[in-house]
Amino acid sequence: TKPRRLHRDVMEVTQENFERVLPTFKDLLDGCTFLAMDLEFTGLGMNRNLDYYDTLQERYTKLSATAKSFTVSQVGVALFTWDGDCGYQVHAYNFYVFPRPFKSWDKRFTCQASSMTYLAEHNFDFNKFFRDGISFLPLSEKEKIRKSIEEPNDRGHISLSKTDKEYLEHVKSVVSAWRDGNEQTLELDSANSYQRLICYQALERFPPLQGDHVGFYVEKAVDERNRTFLKLTRASAEQIKSWKDNVQEQKRQELEFAAGFSRVFEMISRAAKPVAIHNGMLDLAYMAENFVMPIPDAWSDFKDCISSMFPGGIADTKYVVHSEFSSLVGNGTSLAELYQRLVTDAETMEGFFDSLGTSAHWKMNFSFAEDSSAYGEAEPGKLAHEAGYDAVMTGCLLAQLLRMLQLKSGEKPALGMEPSLMHGLPHVGRIFVGQSDHPYANVFGEDPVVDRSHLFYLQNLPQNVGISDVRDLCKTCQLGSVGISLLGRDRRIAQVVVQDMSIHSFHDIVRMLKQRCPWSDCHVDSYHSYQEHQLRSPTGKRSGDHVRSPLSASKRPRRAGATADFATQTFAIPPHNKGPVASSSGGCVLM
Repeated sequence: TKPRRLHRDVMEVTQENFERVLPTFKDLLDGCTFLAMDLEFTGLGMNRNLDYYDTLQERYTKLSATAKSFTVSQVGVALFTWDGDCGYQVHAYNFYVFPRPFKSWDKRFTCQASSMTYLAEHNFDFNKFFRDGISFLPLSEKEKIRKSIEEPNDRGHISLSKTDKEYLEHVKSVVSAWRDGNEQTLELDSANSYQRLICYQALERFPPLQGDHVGFYVEKAVDERNRTFLKLTRASAEQIKSWKDNVQEQKRQELEFAAGFSRVFEMISRAAKPVAIHNGMLDLAYMAENFVMPIPDAWSDFKDCISSMFPGGIADTKYVVHSEFSSLVGNGTSLAELYQRLVTDAETMEGFFDSLGTSAHWKMNFSFAEDSSAYGEAEPGKLAHEAGYDAVMTGCLLAQLLRMLQLKSGEKPALGMEPSLMHGLPHVGRIFVGQSDHPYANVFGEDPVVDRSHLFYLQNLPQNVGISDVRDLCKTCQLGSVGISLLGRDRRIAQVVVQDMSIHSFHDIVRMLKQRCPWSDCHVDSYHSYQEHQLRSPTGKRSGDHVRSPLSASKRPRRAGATADFATQTFAIPPHNKGPVASSSGGCVLM
């Protein structure tokens, strides 16, 4: 059966109420202790192509392709504020977002049938997504448009044909006659946008008149039949400046409206609060791609970007559970399962507290604001996959985990004492990596080095060689239990995973594979040699891969608040901007 939706006391935010909600949200954000975030997407894309032995660069490349192909449909933000008595007050927001086109920015995205079906099964409101979703722009795009408003570029010279010149001579004669007369305005018909452009170029060269009316400004207008024309208005220098200021302010307001939810993301970054996510690698890629800037190709550059996005630190609750409490929760590590067992299930928590010799009064308590009360009253997990509710579950889970970590370390905090958050927590920046031997990916520092000495590669295999042939070779070498995969577009590389390295030494395995390999052109590589070969390959794109080697001396671990400097573009959350500096442009000012 479908989960029941509550209609209801939940702060759902759409384009209609976004501007009214934003000031209160900012005040609560500035005063909160930490926040939790969750996203819903139009697709998950590349997950079927994940390989257990992906390098972090390879895994990131696959996830970034997904983030670039699809878009965000819903963002949940839950604000947690410590109010004493072992509890937090919770304000939850469920933002519907949609990438509305603005100027030259017109995002293309795809929808995956399975993901859209899944959302529909969980009663996702597609009207609120497509019709009512809050617009957004990547902050890099917003900054580019802002600069074009504050510092308009010179249009440059346009080469004119004979017909163009004849048209402009006619325009000049009409404008000259108008300037010699007393009419306040003049309307110029134009057949198309190109004619309007060359008119702008010609009108910019008109010298200012003497006297009270020293010039004019030009603006685009539309008549009752929806035809576009140019309107010239006489104006003094002071009037021109006032008009220009008004036009720029209108453009700034339009830009802020188009930026939409990206302004929320900007607020979150500036607030520098700790952020909780659950299994959040893909969420981070979606956040960066949609709300910040086109994500870079290199994993190391992406880590710099994330550091600048979340200077208050990130904690992935799935990683914390896996690294600290896997024996307590077993295999059930979905968000809804963990929320039920560690936050709402009294029996599980009493058993944990008893094992430490403490009482259950250490269990965290949560009080929900009136506009978020439906999330507090819902049966645990029943509203899962609504982004606002998932953010609530994530934040509650982090709060409970922090208290459990305190008690596990032997600390016995006084009642009413807030659990320590990111300070000194070794899990900060460590993001859970599923289907991998990587224990985590560290977006704030050095990635872990994993031992892959049990991986061997047979390269340049004949086209007709299959897995069974490679398995026969491994049996001849008496390697014991092995896992075999064929890699590459032409499947001429065999990856051999030796399950028990105690049977033969590393060097003996390499030697036997080389000696007994029946294919003359085949060569055998260890994992390290294979990676080095991939790096030398023209198509090898493995920058930032810390499985092969630790960070070089010139690449220090990232610190919260770092700025990512990519090859042609620098990203940092921009400061609040002052108003533009007014400038004159001779006889006329153009919109």
